[in-house]
Amino acid sequence: SHIGLVAASGPGATDTWRLSDLKVTNVAAVEGGEGPAKSEEISTEAVAPNSACPDGKVLFADGFASHDPTWGPKDARLKIGKGEAVLSPVPGTRTFRWNRVFVFDDIDACATVRLAKPTTDSTTSYAGLMFWVEDNRNYYQAVLAANGYFTVARVTDGVVEAKRPVDWVKLANAKTGAKESNTLRVTTKGDHVTIAVNGQEVANFTGKSPQTPSYIGMLAASAPSKRGDDWSITDFRVVEPQ
Repeated sequence: SHIGLVAASGPGATDTWRLSDLKVTNVAAVEGGEGPAKSEEISTEAVAPNSACPDGKVLFADGFASHDPTWGPKDARLKIGKGEAVLSPVPGTRTFRWNRVFVFDDIDACATVRLAKPTTDSTTSYAGLMFWVEDNRNYYQAVLAANGYFTVARVTDGVVEAKRPVDWVKLANAKTGAKESNTLRVTTKGDHVTIAVNGQEVANFTGKSPQTPSYIGMLAASAPSKRGDDWSITDFRVVEPQ
């Protein structure tokens, strides 16, 4: 379950309450019993090991066995189940979801993306990770297109900034075409960002992190064809950076 804050005003007046020092910690395991979950087990589902993903203390992981409402409501653009999140954007558009419960400072995040079937335009069909997500109009995205091109963009007030942290570049180590899986890994420490694809570093830059802890998410884009594209995302995991 969740934890939160509550306050009330008396009749006929507006009272202001100040709450501080909110802290949540693990309770020590009860001797002879299982006790509560340890912090490194905080996740919605277990995630199988992936050699291109980081080891370390798990902050969040989702095996996508079933839909978790923390990703937002179910609709035609997102189906979660059987170990994958399938994003189906309207043709010629993007769709994205960020987990609306967990917030992070520094992270080492990882996910595997796969195009479900051949696309009519491998340049405009792509998928990847959102990081430093403040809301649905302010975030960074690291994405890989079906033809092996990669980019990092910053979205501010709903608009992609003209100067990208990483321009579109063809990656020699990216697997191209339908049904090929590629693993993206995003590590942030302060304002510094390192990104790897399939275990090989492909970007290293200084960005502008939010002033407060931020969310993590996933996104995909479809080519502007009649049928559109479906992207599968698996192995979603966030650990503490080393």
